Amino acid sequence: MLLKRLFKIGVLCWLLCFGYSTLQAAETTDSDVVVLSNGHQIIGKISDVSPEQVTIVQAHGSVKLPRMLVQTVHLGFSSRLERLDRTDYAAIMNLAMWAKDRGMFDQAYELAVLAWSLPERGPEAALMLAQLLDAQTGKQRDALPYYKAWRDQFGGEDKAVRDRIELLEKHFNDYENALQAYHQEIAKAQSDHLEGLESKGGWLGDNPQHANPINVTVQTIEDGGIKNTVLSVGYGDGGKDKATLRRRVTFDGRKHPIMVFEVLNSSDQTLPISIAVKSGPDYAYHESPVQNVPPNSGWYPVSFAMVEANWKSKASNWANNTTIKNLQNIRELQILFHNKSRSGSIFIDDIPLLR
Repeated sequence: MLLKRLFKIGVLCWLLCFGYSTLQAAETTDSDVVVLSNGHQIIGKISDVSPEQVTIVQAHGSVKLPRMLVQTVHLGFSSRLERLDRTDYAAIMNLAMWAKDRGMFDQAYELAVLAWSLPERGPEAALMLAQLLDAQTGKQRDALPYYKAWRDQFGGEDKAVRDRIELLEKHFNDYENALQAYHQEIAKAQSDHLEGLESKGGWLGDNPQHANPINVTVQTIEDGGIKNTVLSVGYGDGGKDKATLRRRVTFDGRKHPIMVFEVLNSSDQTLPISIAVKSGPDYAYHESPVQNVPPNSGWYPVSFAMVEANWKSKASNWANNTTIKNLQNIRELQILFHNKSRSGSIFIDDIPLLR
């Protein structure tokens, strides 16, 4: 017993004299930190804190430190989460803010969701959920209900936040209006059985030096007893990533904010499709994000937002984060089939008559 006590005293003396490796900051995001009175720090998992001592667990075992040797104790996220009362809205939001301030966005989001599920939920949870979602690509529509709850239900007044909400509302209202107008246009076209750009001819494949081989014909098929003109497209393996179908057509992209057409993929594999346009006097090339056409899915609609900042071009270093330059002066439309080494065939229908 005397030997064991002498060993513990020796450990404490060593801690006081030398300590463990010093951190740049006493607080870490997940591990617990004990700061000694001499400024040295011990990192591990705090298992007990009492007026007499602090116990911290490390890989080699537990260390019990007399409280007189401890200056401060910093709990990491895991320890804070273990001690959290999951019915205490204020405590949950305090920890969520703590995590958010330290870049732990997933943990902050989960805590904000928990806080929002409580009966006493408040504007803090709504705003945190909105901003964490808004910071992610493609999550703005999910963020908007939380933003609106913050503003309309809780009377949030921060001008910058309200301006952001108005911007998102306008964006999605414009999109829905354009989509509704498109559906109305399509409904009328179907009732009148108007053919689209697929019936006009002039469709060609791209240079084999740049794209996989492709053949295209304008073909009439019978669908539901109605004769319908479609594009019949066959593509093959030419050692490239994709096959390209193109047509010279001049139109104002602002008048067609959403480009939608239908694809019939009768194969047993998904076919990724995108579109590209050439615009302006320099025929600047812009390519959209990819849409996947499932196999054997019947006539499948694919849509591309002409006005969104998700196109790629040489000017954007081929990142999908730019808009179409000279949108009002489109000179060429391309449909791209990302077939790589696969061969196959599809039908295309309902390409808008572009003007």
